[in-house]
Amino acid sequence: MNHGDLLLQLGDLSAAANSYRSALAVDPASVHGHYGLAQVALLEGDTEEAVRRLQIALRLAPHHGESHTLLAQAYHRMGEATLAEREEALAKSFPGATRADDDVVRAMESQAIDAQSHARRGASLAGQGEFAAAEREFRVVLRLRDGNAQDWANLGGSLTGQGRYPEAVAAYERAVELEPGNVETLNNFAVTLLRTGDTRRSGALLDRALEAEPANADALYHRGLVYAREQRQDEAVAHYRRAIELNHSHGGALTSYGLASMQLGRPEEARAAWQQAVDANPYTASARYNLAILMASEGGHAESIALLEEGIRLTPGALDMTTMLAWELA
Repeated sequence: MNHGDLLLQLGDLSAAANSYRSALAVDPASVHGHYGLAQVALLEGDTEEAVRRLQIALRLAPHHGESHTLLAQAYHRMGEATLAEREEALAKSFPGATRADDDVVRAMESQAIDAQSHARRGASLAGQGEFAAAEREFRVVLRLRDGNAQDWANLGGSLTGQGRYPEAVAAYERAVELEPGNVETLNNFAVTLLRTGDTRRSGALLDRALEAEPANADALYHRGLVYAREQRQDEAVAHYRRAIELNHSHGGALTSYGLASMQLGRPEEARAAWQQAVDANPYTASARYNLAILMASEGGHAESIALLEEGIRLTPGALDMTTMLAWELA
C-alpha cells in the first residue's frame, strides 16, 4: 500500500494500480487497497470504476471519511449533486484514514528532507498542538518550493495557533489568492478573522464557503458563531441546527446551540444539546461544564458532581470543572 501511495504521488498510475492490486491479493478486505484503485480510476477518468471501488471500500468500512470524500468528487463529476452532498456530509462526520501504520516508513519520513515530508511533519505537529514547531516545518516547505495554496494555509493555521493573527491573516490571504474556492481554507481563514473581531470579513468568507459547499457542517457552525457575535441569535441557532443535522456529534455546534438556547430562555433544548454532545464525545469539556451548571441550578447536585468528576478524570487539567466540583461538594 505504501509503495502504491508513493507511485501515485509520482504520477505512475499503472504501477500504483499494480501495487494496490498486490495489497488486495494479500488482504482482499484492505480498505486502502480499494481506495487506492479508486484514486487511480478517478485520475484516469474512469468515474464508474472509481465509484464501484469506493462502494466496496465503504461496505468494508462505512465510517471511512477518505472514501466518502472521494466518492463525493466522483458524484460531482457524474452530475449527481444530491448524492455528492450526502457524501460530503458523511465525510465531515467520519474523518477516518487508512494509511498503513509502518514503523520503517515512519522512521524514513522523520529523516526525509523534501518539501512534502516537511509539510507532513508540520501537519502532524499542528495536530498535536505544537504550533511553533509546525511553523518551522512549514517555513522550510516555502523555502524549498514555490508555495501552493495549501502550504500558505498550513502556515496560516500554525500562526493562528500561536495567536499571531496579523501574520496568519497575511498567510491566509496568499492562500485564498492562489486558490479562491478552497472551502477548508475559507473556513479556517474565517475562524482566524473571527478571533480578531472582524465579523464582517469572517462572515463574507463563510458565505463564500457555504455557497460552494452548502452541506459543510464546520462552515455552518462557524457562520453561526459570527451571527452570535453580531447578536443575531435566531440566525445563529438556525445555522447550529443545520450543522447538527449534518453531523450529530459536532461538539462545537451542540455546545453553542445549548448556549444560544439558554439565552433565548429554552433550558430544556440546552440540556438536550449538551447531553448529546457529552454522549457523542465524553471529552467535550465545554458542553459537560455547561450541563453541570444547568443541573446544579435546577437542584441536581448529585448529577452535576458525577458529570464533573468524570470530566476531571478524562481531562485532568480542566480548571473550571475542578473549581466547580469543589463548590458543588461544599
